[in-house]
Amino acid sequence: MSRSNPSNENNRLFQDAKEQDSDNWQNSYRSIIASAKEAIARIRPGQHVFIGTGCGQPQVLINTLIDQAAKLNDVEIIHLLTLSEPYYRHKELAKHFHINSFFIAGNVDADMQDRLGDYTPIFLSDIPRLFRSGQLPIDAALIQVTPPNQHGMCSLGVSVDITKSAVGYSTSKSADAVDSGRQLAACPRY
Repeated sequence: MSRSNPSNENNRLFQDAKEQDSDNWQNSYRSIIASAKEAIARIRPGQHVFIGTGCGQPQVLINTLIDQAAKLNDVEIIHLLTLSEPYYRHKELAKHFHINSFFIAGNVDADMQDRLGDYTPIFLSDIPRLFRSGQLPIDAALIQVTPPNQHGMCSLGVSVDITKSAVGYSTSKSADAVDSGRQLAACPRY
């Protein structure tokens, strides 16, 4: 079964925003800007959640996800590489979060030994096909982006690796961006 890009309301808003004059992008995005808590509240038990890679991890969204763990069970966390301790991997959170890692580093190796997560051995270049085919569906993508520029475009920065593909095949997107000291969660144009 091939998984196409979903056509939910947020995606229609993005398509509309891309087609509109770049001066009007703020109006299109106003309805999808949300707090981190509101963005995480959209995640449901049993969903597959991709978390951005390395220094592109959305720390505010991750912390909010952990704060809301009691409302979530059996959420699969999919990630490539974490540079800091992935706090969602602690044993006390095991009934809420299950880790699926594409790369094993020292900070997640013990998780695999304690059976808190799985390792999916795969070439980096093959991961987008895994998302596209639906073999590993992505229900939500938690990523970090730059604040929008004057045309409403955001950058994934150094974390382009599999992040763009995960966002492209995700049914829900939340981006962590700091704009004038405010923390925003919204879907980016990139």
